[in-house]
Amino acid sequence: MALKHGPLPLDRYEHIHTNAMARFHADGFVRHDDLAFVPVGGGTIRLSGTIECERQIVLEVTKFLTIVGGAGATSLVQTSWYKYRATERGRDRFRYCSPHPAHRPHHHKHVHDANGDEDQSKLITFGNDDWPTLGAVIQELRGP
Repeated sequence: MALKHGPLPLDRYEHIHTNAMARFHADGFVRHDDLAFVPVGGGTIRLSGTIECERQIVLEVTKFLTIVGGAGATSLVQTSWYKYRATERGRDRFRYCSPHPAHRPHHHKHVHDANGDEDQSKLITFGNDDWPTLGAVIQELRGP
């Protein structure tokens, strides 16, 4: 069984991303996004930008994909670092972060209270393949 966050060919990764974003735009939850894939050198591609949603929800995305094999459109890429920061009406809701050993050695989610202040009692950690995809984070914001 393949890991949820295992390597994928870059063209497949971009296809999955484009289709997922198109669905969120089509259902009206996502109003606008300026996400872009940008090669940044050293075998790394940055996916970053802002997603503006209903209810004045904004999701800031910074994600780095490392090329782990091959070249060109079919090169294998895998997420090496990410941060998804969600705000609603200007107040922080949550932030998902990849591990950063000096601070938190696991994938984790910082949860904020109704005032946008980080609630230290609500730090959630995830296993190596249990952290959410970008699509799952958007779905979480959209709700049922």
